[in-house]
Amino acid sequence: MSDPDYTPTVAEVAALVPSRPMRLLGAQWIVTAAAGSNDAVDVGILDANLNWLASSGSTPGKLNGLGKKSAQFTAYQFVLPRTVYYAAFVCGAIGTTPADVMCPSYSSLGEQLVNSVVPDVDCSFQAATFPIPNGSATTATGVNALNSAVVNVASTVGFSTMGVFLTGGVLTTYTGVTGTSFTGCGNHAATTGGEVIAPSITTNGAGAHCPFLFLIEAP
Repeated sequence: MSDPDYTPTVAEVAALVPSRPMRLLGAQWIVTAAAGSNDAVDVGILDANLNWLASSGSTPGKLNGLGKKSAQFTAYQFVLPRTVYYAAFVCGAIGTTPADVMCPSYSSLGEQLVNSVVPDVDCSFQAATFPIPNGSATTATGVNALNSAVVNVASTVGFSTMGVFLTGGVLTTYTGVTGTSFTGCGNHAATTGGEVIAPSITTNGAGAHCPFLFLIEAP
């Protein structure tokens, strides 16, 4: 199944449940029609709450040529059996025309892939940032009033310059950062200091969309 319809900063996400403990090192796909420009891509793994666990970072040269392509995560990601995770693919700006991509054949690649017991239709499109946040979390500093436009934190290192964070069970969009704060924040829980704030994404509509990523297990 090929997919010419990916959209910048919209992650294509597919659920998976590993059958055994695994150490994942990246993802693969096939480009059947090359992009018109050297568009960058990022692939990653999320937990059941759609928090990023690992990603490849912005990776150019993976969409503007035909054939099998892959991207490695910046660090191995360990996944547990009978636990829900999500694999995600997101691209940055599209220079001219997008590539067509499809899932590679297991038999032709000879790779060990995640054995998912979740149907392929358990997929969705998610609003995301590019590149994918690196999974770093921070903590709130002091009192941040309910739904305040600025949320002060220990550090914003590892967060995108605009995107979504999760704290107190609430997903909050933000439009900017300083070294120690998120600005242009939407609705969020109040803080008194020390609350964990993690990068996340927000649901942007679900549908029966077949994933085209194969996750690669480390030897």
